[in-house]
Amino acid sequence: MKPKNILLLSPTVFGYLDQIHSELIHQGVQSTMVHYHGYKYKGFVEKVQNFFSKTFLDKNLKYKRSFQTMYDQIPSEKVYDCILLINPEYYNKEDLLKLKSRTKKLITYLFDGVEKVPDSIKHIEVFDKVFCYDKSDVQKYGFQFITNYIYHKPLENSTQKHLFFNIASFDKSRFEVLKRITDHLDQNHWDYNFMLYHPKEVSYSQIKWIHNPIDVKEIQNFIASSKILLDIQREKQTGLSFRVFEALGNEKKLVTTNPDISSYDFYHPQNICIIDPKNPVIPKDFVASEYQKISEEILQKYRLSKWVKKVFDL
Repeated sequence: MKPKNILLLSPTVFGYLDQIHSELIHQGVQSTMVHYHGYKYKGFVEKVQNFFSKTFLDKNLKYKRSFQTMYDQIPSEKVYDCILLINPEYYNKEDLLKLKSRTKKLITYLFDGVEKVPDSIKHIEVFDKVFCYDKSDVQKYGFQFITNYIYHKPLENSTQKHLFFNIASFDKSRFEVLKRITDHLDQNHWDYNFMLYHPKEVSYSQIKWIHNPIDVKEIQNFIASSKILLDIQREKQTGLSFRVFEALGNEKKLVTTNPDISSYDFYHPQNICIIDPKNPVIPKDFVASEYQKISEEILQKYRLSKWVKKVFDL
């Protein structure tokens, strides 16, 4: 039986996961979305209490309070056909079972690889289904494989303002790779618009530092006004990031450090350039050439409409 009402529990993630909620409604499903945020200590005493709780009781009070804040937003007593929880690593087994009592099917989508976030499988047995975009985790743990998705159709009549575009959260290793790439682009006199999200200003003028999340709709405008997107693979990750599917859905060329992308059916060397993160070299012919259109038959496999049908058995 197809689910009639679904509850989505998700971090904000710049609005990317809100697209799932919109697509479910578009497909005639009653969807409720609740965002959860990291709990902030009210003072030094709470911080000390949590330190001792984690050390001696193996209980993270910060995560517990974060869960309760999220749970309080769920309409009381309602039972859902399905609940999707993103990033289960923040919650203990007791809390996950509490969620499971409110649904016929509890599923999760791992937004990071297990090697990067080992706690994501700490209580994985609670879930009825586990989806993951990292092939190595699928093989090792028997999860169901699914990629990220194309969430938007291309914006029309956009004027190109920059040759290259990238936006990402700060990561030390990623930052080092990005600096090597900017040096390479500067040497070739190629213009770019690179943004890194970081709570503090960092001394590196080639990159624009942003301190508040930028909504996915605004990101879409930056993508539309660029020719080539840049994707820097995180350490301990083999799955394809959203940047890949933004390039695919917007018919943009892509430069990436993720070699596994060549195994996908949409890979085309005229559209996708795989670079060495330690010595990034982008051929001039790649930059100058035009995008090679990918068939709609292939694109359809990665659209959000297909994603929700698979995850929720619609």
